[in-house]
Amino acid sequence: MLALALTSCSSPVVSVEESDTEVRLTATIDRVGPMGSEDDCADSARVELRRPLGERVVIDQSSGERRDVAAPD
Repeated sequence: MLALALTSCSSPVVSVEESDTEVRLTATIDRVGPMGSEDDCADSARVELRRPLGERVVIDQSSGERRDVAAPD
């Protein structure tokens, strides 16, 4: 399972595509903060993976960028 922190003022929906080498995440956000600011709100979402993340990389599908993953406390 992955826990995500997102800048939104709604309940984000996150879809996941998994391969042997990467996990690609897409977050659908209904609205950002007041006046379009992403700094005013924060939400979280959890994504259930088919198998443990292991050595796979996490990719933000909208930007194509690799995202860092922190181990749970």
